[in-house]
Amino acid sequence: MGEQGDKGPQGPPGPVGEQGDKGPQGAPGPVGEQGDKGPEGMTGEQGPRGLPGSTGLPGEQGDKGPVGPQGLPGAQGETGPPGKPGEQGPQGEPGAPGQRGVIGETGEQGERGLQGPRGPVGEAGPPGIAGLQGPQGPQGPAGPPGPPGIRGVQGRSGVDGHPSFPVPSAGELVRNVVRAAVDVKPRTVIDPRATYRYWRTLTSRLVKLQCGLVVRAVVTTDEDDPASSADRSGVRSIA
Repeated sequence: MGEQGDKGPQGPPGPVGEQGDKGPQGAPGPVGEQGDKGPEGMTGEQGPRGLPGSTGLPGEQGDKGPVGPQGLPGAQGETGPPGKPGEQGPQGEPGAPGQRGVIGETGEQGERGLQGPRGPVGEAGPPGIAGLQGPQGPQGPAGPPGPPGIRGVQGRSGVDGHPSFPVPSAGELVRNVVRAAVDVKPRTVIDPRATYRYWRTLTSRLVKLQCGLVVRAVVTTDEDDPASSADRSGVRSIA
């Protein structure tokens, strides 16, 4: 047998034959390389909700996030039972003296206290100013009747006298004024009512003094003058 000759040129394609029957499905071919990503298609309709998947494994703990804003304060809880008293601590140092407080109002005057014991007799003071002349003392008892004297010449008829009524002496009126003026007590300076009574009494005594002097000046006449009486009678009484 001789050597095979060179391959001749390809002949023209023959006529298309009739399509034969579909043969059996062949075995799947190998997976081809993934092609380029095509353009994004239109969003399809939402499918039915799938079944819930199984719980996955917990992931790793992430980084700590920033601190959030402070929340509103919660409602105050009920007061708990009082705790046991703690032990007494050491005594602290004395504090600095505080400022002096405002002086309060003067309180009401208290009641007069009991009279204290009598103090020792003080030294004799200098002689005081001579006081006013005291009132005339009471009239002494009448002496024994003397011998009847010589009947004198009947004098002229006197003028009608003034009605007799008690008129206090000037000395007594002045003493009343002095007694009212020196009647000053500590309560007279503190209590307004005592002050009013003091001035009312002193004013009353001054008015009585002036009125008494005027009345005595009106009642006193020339008949009280012994010289004028002697001039009118012209005769001295032997008695």
